[in-house]
Amino acid sequence: MAGNTAEKSTNINGSLPTVSEKVDQQNGGVVLVDPEDDKDGKSEQRHCCSRCCLRCCPSGTCECSCSCFQACLQSVSYIMVHGLEELFTRVGRFVGRFHWLAILVPLLVTGGFCAGFIKFYQETEYNNLWVPDGSTILDKAAFVAINFPSLSGRYQYILVMDENVLTADSIRAMYEIDKKVKTIDAETVPSWENICYKLNGVCFSTSLLELWSFNETIISNLTDQDVIDMVNTVNLTSPVYLGDFYVDKVLAEITRNGNGEITGAKAHTMVYALRLGGDVGKAWEAEFIDVGLAGHNDLDEVLPRAIRSFQDAFRGQTFSEIQLLSAGYALIIAYVVLMVGNINVVEHRFNR
Repeated sequence: MAGNTAEKSTNINGSLPTVSEKVDQQNGGVVLVDPEDDKDGKSEQRHCCSRCCLRCCPSGTCECSCSCFQACLQSVSYIMVHGLEELFTRVGRFVGRFHWLAILVPLLVTGGFCAGFIKFYQETEYNNLWVPDGSTILDKAAFVAINFPSLSGRYQYILVMDENVLTADSIRAMYEIDKKVKTIDAETVPSWENICYKLNGVCFSTSLLELWSFNETIISNLTDQDVIDMVNTVNLTSPVYLGDFYVDKVLAEITRNGNGEITGAKAHTMVYALRLGGDVGKAWEAEFIDVGLAGHNDLDEVLPRAIRSFQDAFRGQTFSEIQLLSAGYALIIAYVVLMVGNINVVEHRFNR
């Protein structure tokens, strides 16, 4: 290798400066001498301890003090650093020379990849969310749903809370809510009679109201004592479904007197069963939730819970923060732009 020259050529447009190095051999190593600096005999010597690398050890003594492995690592580091510098230099020149193209091409490419959002929709079915596409479980679940529909119905709940729900006014308020639920009327929503789950030919809904057969005339003439007497009746039977009725299953925070008789309760659950699910059932449930959230003036609180409530909450947590996420990215970009340039008319980065 002694007596030869190693040249690194470039130009003024951004490559490494041209250096012609005279290579000598000394003490088993390779000494690289820059001929420009060698004119006055004060050249800086850089020593290579192995012939496998051209640039290896920093300047120092002529004795070999670094291994071939270290030399190769330094050579790789040199190539990577200067390669990246060269790459970003060329990119910067391109952007500066063709700035409109640099702006439009990323926008067009990004817009092209976003074309799929045209068919974007939010999936809410549990099987489709958590089971991989093409799984046999999906086909079997669909077959079972079509040929063996559930007989248990889709249960919807309304929780009614008041200082004492066992008063005539509270019962009448519950009846008004029940009446609104069963008369839900919308163009895309089926009626209660067409969507309900029927037991013995009667749409199934259970609450204290069934003790009076959901009869508006009877309920409108009730007194507080009538309500207390009814809930304390031994062996209560539902006149609607002809089955046993257990008061303690639909009441909460029950108070009793010394004889064990019920004197009041602070919460009551009203239950409604649907026969249909899918989009039809969810549409009805949406109206059901609106009725519950509207509440009633004679009740402290009315809380609806439908089958779709969990799905709505899940979807809300998943997609509700997209606006905040986008705003966060915008703030980060604005901060970087402001910090990279100087805040003046000439050196700011917004127009570059």
